[in-house]
Amino acid sequence: MTRQRLHHGRGSRKPFSRWSVIPHGWDDQHRPVADATHTARVEIRHPVVATAGSWDDALQENVVTPAAPFFTGWARVQRTGGQGNTTPAADDPEPVTRYLVAIGADDPAADQVEAGDIVTVFLSGDAAADATPLIVEHVTMGSLRFERDLTCTLNPHQTTTGPSTAS
Repeated sequence: MTRQRLHHGRGSRKPFSRWSVIPHGWDDQHRPVADATHTARVEIRHPVVATAGSWDDALQENVVTPAAPFFTGWARVQRTGGQGNTTPAADDPEPVTRYLVAIGADDPAADQVEAGDIVTVFLSGDAAADATPLIVEHVTMGSLRFERDLTCTLNPHQTTTGPSTAS
């Protein structure tokens, strides 16, 4: 006794075999859409290593000169974590706000961004982020490379200098 087939398919022929899930050229077609969302201006710099610095008579303290920005351009900035997040620092809860900063990956300077770098945001519309240094925690990009995503944090008591090299 032969078993009756319940499925009467077309054998080895695959439906939609000429269709691609992600069509060729998808990234080129969508790049202008992503670029149009870059409405904030950002500067990215490496952290300054704290040294003796130079004395400022007006402030009566040593002043560390920030490093020059290696990336200046447009970006999309969005708050991803509310300001209610806290992390313990010296047994005190510190409020931490997380931001996603997306920059274009076409600029060769975008390849230099690494964890610990400082992002200064301008014209974002978020008063808490504008002109406040954000610290890069993680850098990611996808296989269709037209944006580089920087996961950043804003902590009101964070420093923008590295450890001191003076002994």
